[in-house]
Amino acid sequence: MAPASPPAAAPTPTSRARRALPAAATVLGVAALLRLVYDAWYLNYDARYALLWARDAARGDTPDYTADFAPTPHPLETAASVLALPFGEGAADVMAWVVALCFGACVWLVFRLGSELFAPAAGAVAALVVLTRPMLLRDALLGYQDMAFAALILGAVLLELRRPRRGWPIVAMLVVAGLMRPEAWALAGLYVLWLWPAREWRARIGLAALAAVSPLLWSLADYAVTGDFLHSLHGTADLAEAAGRRRHLHQAPYWTAAYFGSTLREPLAVGIPIGLAFAWAHRDRFRRAALPLAVAAAMTLVFMAGPVFGLPLIGRYVRTPAMLLALFYGLAVVGWTLLARDDRRRRAWLIAGAVAALASIAFLPWHGRMLANQHAKIERDADLYRDLRAAA
Repeated sequence: MAPASPPAAAPTPTSRARRALPAAATVLGVAALLRLVYDAWYLNYDARYALLWARDAARGDTPDYTADFAPTPHPLETAASVLALPFGEGAADVMAWVVALCFGACVWLVFRLGSELFAPAAGAVAALVVLTRPMLLRDALLGYQDMAFAALILGAVLLELRRPRRGWPIVAMLVVAGLMRPEAWALAGLYVLWLWPAREWRARIGLAALAAVSPLLWSLADYAVTGDFLHSLHGTADLAEAAGRRRHLHQAPYWTAAYFGSTLREPLAVGIPIGLAFAWAHRDRFRRAALPLAVAAAMTLVFMAGPVFGLPLIGRYVRTPAMLLALFYGLAVVGWTLLARDDRRRRAWLIAGAVAALASIAFLPWHGRMLANQHAKIERDADLYRDLRAAA
């Protein structure tokens, strides 16, 4: 009889810290890079209102959700803003740093997703895409909560990839995300339906109840402040109409494509279909790639259905599915390296990968100008904000 192999040693705190070091270095490094390159940053309108409402709540006052042109209140953003209040005038800087760190987490998570699905090189290409998209940088620099939302969705996808049908932890992450963006409500519901056949009735009811927590808490918060369980829905629709935003169903197909294009830019419009074709051609090997694609598709459909409820079509709402699609650009560029050297298809995919990579290289002059324009715009708007604050 062969001797039994010794049990694997339990990971020590030192080994855990060593494994966490690349993630921590990426998250902190990206945030520091944003601060170094784009020194003039400030909080967007929604985040400023969240700080104001948090200050009201901390003082025992009722937040004014019904003020003229008040944005949609997001429960978690307001609750998180309370934690920054002890920093006084520095509260805005604290929230800006939090969002910058969340953007760093998105870069790392995209790398890990690409590495798990395809190869580390594919993950590195996809992470570089996320790090350099002008519109993603803009959202991070202006402190939009969408970065924290995206990090939670990407993290949930990564955990599900590592252990399919994980269950409770995934639903819990989607519940937290659902306190920032309602797309997570749909994802949580779809995930529970996917788990349904494999769970006993007790677990089914528990998962369904947990998935309902975020819309329930959101509506209760609305009711406590305004007396209207659906204030966020009604207020967002009214504000979209007053501001003349795009909010008609027939506009959804065009603007969905336009927003994906403005987020990912032209080279990825060439590369992502190549990556999708590669994944399909080798679907026996990359079957798990269907998960991020399904999540991106579900979020996109929820976005496009928004006008049915009077909700506006806003580019920020497709940032998370755009990050997931960037994974397939990474696959397009390096997919040929994953094939055996004697595979007759390797040369064709090498040429396709070169086309995808060269498209980005050829676009570099335009991309550089976009980043420079973004920098100039943020500096200008930050100066305007400082002047307004000084006048106030």
